[in-house]
Amino acid sequence: MTTGEAISLAEVRVGNSLKGQEKVEMQKLTFVACVLLAFVLLLFGVVGIVHAQVVRYDFDKDKDFSKYRTYRWVPIKGADQVDELMAKWLTAALDTELAKKGLTKTDADTADLYIGYQTASRLAMSLGT
Repeated sequence: MTTGEAISLAEVRVGNSLKGQEKVEMQKLTFVACVLLAFVLLLFGVVGIVHAQVVRYDFDKDKDFSKYRTYRWVPIKGADQVDELMAKWLTAALDTELAKKGLTKTDADTADLYIGYQTASRLAMSLGT
């Protein structure tokens, strides 16, 4: 084997090993891309489940609420109670909205409105195509 043949043979071996490294790098990139895609799809699925909520409320549609000025929070007997943190969050959010309507919160028994709430949760999964 001459020096020229040895160099050519070495170039072929180096070239083949680079192709092997490129193949490994491509496999790594493909794996990372698949993991990221799975994560994004999972994230959108979870967000879709979290936002799937139904809010129901009831009030007397024939009543003129503009004359009411004060309200008081009251528990609903027999209703499932949420934990303390959630109760504070709910009442604070509703207090803010009621204040925007001109209502004032009171602890007096002479409040114009008595307001109570109850919550329920149910896990339902829907797979769309």
